[in-house]
Amino acid sequence: MEINIKDGYKVTEVGVIPDDWEVKKLGEIVAIRKQKIDPKKVLSQPFCIELEHINQGNGILLGYTETTNKSSIKNVFYKNDILFGKLRAYLRKYWFASTNGVCSTEIWPFVVIPDILLPKYVYFCIQTDNFIETASMAYGTHMPRTDWNVIKNYYIPLPLLAEQKAIAHALSDVDNLITAIDQLITKKRNLKQGTMQELLTGKKRLPGFSGKWEVKTFRECFDFLSTGNNSRSDLSEYGNVGYIHYGDIHTQWNLVLDCDKDNIPLINKEKVKGLPTLKDGDLIIADASEDYEGLGVSIEIKNIQDKEIVAGLHTLLLRADKQVIADGFKAFITSMQYVKQSFQKIATGISVYGISKTNLKNVEILLPPTIEEQKAIAEILSDIDKEIEALEKKRDKYKTIKQGMMQELLTGKTRIIDN
Repeated sequence: MEINIKDGYKVTEVGVIPDDWEVKKLGEIVAIRKQKIDPKKVLSQPFCIELEHINQGNGILLGYTETTNKSSIKNVFYKNDILFGKLRAYLRKYWFASTNGVCSTEIWPFVVIPDILLPKYVYFCIQTDNFIETASMAYGTHMPRTDWNVIKNYYIPLPLLAEQKAIAHALSDVDNLITAIDQLITKKRNLKQGTMQELLTGKKRLPGFSGKWEVKTFRECFDFLSTGNNSRSDLSEYGNVGYIHYGDIHTQWNLVLDCDKDNIPLINKEKVKGLPTLKDGDLIIADASEDYEGLGVSIEIKNIQDKEIVAGLHTLLLRADKQVIADGFKAFITSMQYVKQSFQKIATGISVYGISKTNLKNVEILLPPTIEEQKAIAEILSDIDKEIEALEKKRDKYKTIKQGMMQELLTGKTRIIDN
């Protein structure tokens, strides 16, 4: 079959690209900086990047630590190096260094050959889906790491330096928009945390409300219902009952599960026979977490309508008297600081922390004295959540735009400089 190639383009290892572009293997244009320091002897670089400091998928640095760990070797990096997380590459941990510093050995500092290459251009090349897929062909099972012998043979299309600069500038503009929205989201989340601290402890009362808040236990507020124990392997897109797996509470949903909008995994009805189906206002708590931050995360159910949904593996299903706790307010109970602290006290386990139904029943909750005040507090917090959700959708839209731009610009399908 004959392929029609547009004038000015050619077929290469990476597909059809402009005639004036080259193709190079990553290993020909990028090297791993080999310089290391031993903190036991050298502590001249206080700026240390760990994997958890790099935000997933957007190249934003969340923080850093000082090199006070005196027992581990660190990699040195310099400004304009590309930091790439080789552990679980599919998490997309990358950062364009804006300063000198050191990083953990789970991060590769890539140094780009000067003169013919712009480091920022290569930085965008390693963000493409094709590269991440190649980098994810890792060795190791429990902690998979990218294999340099694999990615060094990955082909990179290379325009002339002037076009590299134009492409990097265009993509950086979109990155700046995404970063600005992320910063606004962070501000809104901080605002929400401050508002929760005031409203959910009674430190600040809304106009028109008074009276002493009440201390109740989970046992006094909720009935504890049965949940399933089916693993992820039992779930299927062809099932006929919705199934709430604790992993999805940790990763997919935030405080509230809108059953009319959110996608819920399915399971065959025969496998969950006898389990109670969910109702609006039910609170589902994940009873297991790998860290304290995720301990006791929960979702409140809404808009269930005529759907059949059950609570599953590693969850606790709680149903309250609606005259004791208002719908909407329950979503924020496990976010209360003193409740989270209680969870940490009752947690068991070493590598995975768990909360038992028996211990949870004795945890105390501080409640506004009236349903009306609970609803008013929930409405304010929900409004902030809606603002955050709108910003997240806007950010995700720009991320999609960026992916489309990379597909066009990094292949030469669309040119932004005269050729």
